[in-house]
Amino acid sequence: MRRLKQIRILVEKGHYVSAARTLNTAMTVFERTRAAYLPVVKIGGDTAPSQIVGRLYEVDALCAYNKALSDAAEEEHS
Repeated sequence: MRRLKQIRILVEKGHYVSAARTLNTAMTVFERTRAAYLPVVKIGGDTAPSQIVGRLYEVDALCAYNKALSDAAEEEHS
């Protein structure tokens, strides 16, 4: 229950990432907020409300970002 309250506070402050956004966007939000994790929100529309669908931890985002950089460098040098 406490964790859900923390997540809602982050969302209310605008400290979240849309499920439709890129890893670069998430990294920018992490840099700006200094949060350990960000709620992942599926943005609703006129007929459906937005939904919290998960959490993205900074350490996981950094690992994915490093892998993407490594893969790009490997492809560039092959």
